[in-house]
Amino acid sequence: MKTVSECVEEILLTQPFLEEALARRIINFSALAEELREPISDMLRKPIKTGAVMMALRRYNPPNNLRHSNKLKTVLKI
Repeated sequence: MKTVSECVEEILLTQPFLEEALARRIINFSALAEELREPISDMLRKPIKTGAVMMALRRYNPPNNLRHSNKLKTVLKI
């Protein structure tokens, strides 16, 4: 059976800009958790709380190669 953390990781791996923004700490965890609650609930086929998603987001550890990535900088021209 999948966990909330596994679902969060799966979603973040399919959305590289979101993953990078999390790695750079420029995303509001609470707002993102609210947005991801329903898709994760559908993936797990049971209701989940926003707090569980928020904790999974905070505990998410991006791959080492992403920590030095500049995808977001190049797109935003920062």
